[in-house]
Amino acid sequence: MRKAFKFILKYRWIIIIVFFYPIFISQLIRVPLGSMTIGKEGDWISFLGNYSGGIIGGIVALLVAKFQLKRQNKQEYLKMISVEIPILTEIILETEKIIGQLDVINNKMPELLNKKNEYKVGLDSLKIDRWKNIDRINDPVFQENILKYSEAMFRTIEVFAFDVNALLDENIILSIQLKKMSPKDRGFLEIKEKLIKNNTNIEIFSRDKEHYLNELEYFMNKTQIIKQQATKRKNKIYKILKVEGYYNHNELLATPDDFKVPR
Repeated sequence: MRKAFKFILKYRWIIIIVFFYPIFISQLIRVPLGSMTIGKEGDWISFLGNYSGGIIGGIVALLVAKFQLKRQNKQEYLKMISVEIPILTEIILETEKIIGQLDVINNKMPELLNKKNEYKVGLDSLKIDRWKNIDRINDPVFQENILKYSEAMFRTIEVFAFDVNALLDENIILSIQLKKMSPKDRGFLEIKEKLIKNNTNIEIFSRDKEHYLNELEYFMNKTQIIKQQATKRKNKIYKILKVEGYYNHNELLATPDDFKVPR
């Protein structure tokens, strides 16, 4: 009833024209115009009947086409947002794992700071496959922030896992080898380039280790926001699909309630 009322209200002028146009024409042809009147009354009634019928038929066809197009677009939209659910679930799982690991690092902060950036902390690397489909999330702002976040997280994992001490030990061995060699010896330039590269990496990663430790609290908060936004969007999509009866259109589609286990 409510949908019918909205339809009538939205297209009230079209409905008024459809109902009152024939009445207006029937009275118009009764006006005596003398010699200016062409044809008989019956001819005019036949012509105007066909004319008005064509108009009404066109209007009805337009409304039906518009309704079908709107319905089709709605189904495509529901299908499009439903694809986001597993992607958002993967992001939630990843952020939960990251939060737990960063919390462990945060509790060891005094110990790590005392190691003068020579500490090594292994983190479970992010599953790249879980982040490659974020372009299918229909929210450009959310996409942008997830891209920035995932980039920072991969770098954080790389920096925390980098072993400065291992490179320092390697440099000692390379330096001893270099002292025993002549610049003309085979392999001299390769060892020299390796030493330069190692020293550069030691400098860069040592600086980054200190930076990421100082930014750890901020990064934990950022991770929480990403998780909250992914959860919020996922719940909204579930609600929209349920309200629109998306699960009722195909008996093969599972619903969230199908997987609930009573406690």
